[in-house]
Amino acid sequence: MATLQPRGSWLPDIKRKALEDAKKMQATVDKQSAETGKDSPPYLLKELIGKGSFGRVYTATDLATKMLVAVKIIDIEESDTQNPKLADTFREVMAEINALKLLSDSGAKNINVVIDALAVGQSMWMITEYCAGGSVATLMRPTAPGGLQEKWIIPILREVSEAVFWVHRQGIIHRDIKCANVLITETGGVQLCDFGVAGIIETKFDKRSTFIGTPHWMAPELFDQNTSYGTEVDIWAFGSSETTSSRTRLGYKATNTRAN
Repeated sequence: MATLQPRGSWLPDIKRKALEDAKKMQATVDKQSAETGKDSPPYLLKELIGKGSFGRVYTATDLATKMLVAVKIIDIEESDTQNPKLADTFREVMAEINALKLLSDSGAKNINVVIDALAVGQSMWMITEYCAGGSVATLMRPTAPGGLQEKWIIPILREVSEAVFWVHRQGIIHRDIKCANVLITETGGVQLCDFGVAGIIETKFDKRSTFIGTPHWMAPELFDQNTSYGTEVDIWAFGSSETTSSRTRLGYKATNTRAN
C-alpha cells in the first residue's frame, strides 16, 4: 500500500545535491587552475547554500585559517550573456566590493563585509563571514502567516538600524534592504548583506535617479526616473522590512508610484 512520506525525507536528498554541487564546482575550479598553471583558490568548497541570477553561494573552508566562510561566485561572462542589455556585471561586482571595503575600513558594525575577493577564471569570488542562522526571510517561513514574534523583531531591527547608520555615514545608499538581505550569525548577531546595487554619493546633497531594487520594498520615488532620491529610500525599505517580518507578507502594495 502506498504511504505518504514525511516532509523531512526530502532533506537528505536536498543536502546530498548541495554537497555534490560544491564537489563538482571544486573539481571544475581545480581543473581550470591546473590547465592555466595557476594555484587553486585557498578555499575548499563544501556545500551550495544559495543561487540566483547573480551566481552561486557556497560554504567553504579557508585553508589558511580552517574557518568556515561563505563564497559568492559570480560568473561574469555567463551573467552578461543571460542579460546582454545589462551586461556590466564586472563593474557591478567591483562597485559592491568597493562599497564593502569602505565600510570595513570605517569599522562599520553589523555589516557582512568582504574578507577576500579574487578573480578565478571568468568568475569573481567574494568571500564573507558565514552566517549559520540564515536570513530573516528564512526564519520567517515556519511562522507564516503570523510572522516573527515582537521579542525577536525588535532586537533584529535595532541591529539593522545600526548597520544602516554606518552605511549612510559612509555615503552609501544600499537600495535593496529587505528580510532576505539580513543575516543571522551562529551566535545571534545580525548582519546586513548584498550591496550589489548600492550607490555611493559624493556629498550630502548628491542624489540618484536609477530605477533599481526589489519592487515591494522600494520607496515610491524609485519608480519615477524623473525624481531624484538619496539615503531616505533605505529608511522606507527598512520600514517595509519591519512590516514584512511581523506579517510574513510583502511590505506594501502600491496603487501608484508616488507617495501622498
